[in-house]
Amino acid sequence: VLAYCTDNGVYTAKEFLNKLAAKGQGLKHSGVGAHHHNGVAENAIGHVTRSARTIMIHAAIRWPEMTERELWPLALDHAVWLHNNTPDLDSHLSPEEIWCKTKSDHHALQRLHVWGCPTYVLQAKAQDGKKLPKWDPRSNRGQFVGLSPLHSSHVGLIRNLRTNNISPQFH
Repeated sequence: VLAYCTDNGVYTAKEFLNKLAAKGQGLKHSGVGAHHHNGVAENAIGHVTRSARTIMIHAAIRWPEMTERELWPLALDHAVWLHNNTPDLDSHLSPEEIWCKTKSDHHALQRLHVWGCPTYVLQAKAQDGKKLPKWDPRSNRGQFVGLSPLHSSHVGLIRNLRTNNISPQFH
């Protein structure tokens, strides 16, 4: 990092300034209310916020009885994931690929569910390889609300429609 652009806050502390000087890094402060000074970050924040709003509106149109405003943080997390993993049209690289300096095959995008869509979760007994009676339901309907940040990209966060609990589900 060659330089930072910050607000005034804690970034004016002498310890912080001494560390920057020792590493040969610069510091530029934005004026109060001058969010436009960090246009790249502000543009990304605006893009992610608009995407999350669009995601929630789409879910509300397609499945209105299951739409809840309390799911906003999950829609925002999903929009951030999409932003970080979607390749740019010009460079064909995603922000995550640029940051990690590795090329992705984008399989996670290819198998991704639409946020807020109905998802069917295999019964726990069937997940464990046990037999179910022939006419018993093999799955429960839930709602996809993003990918688990703690698991592989195959594991979705599924909202239980009866309890409103959200849990990571592979099946």
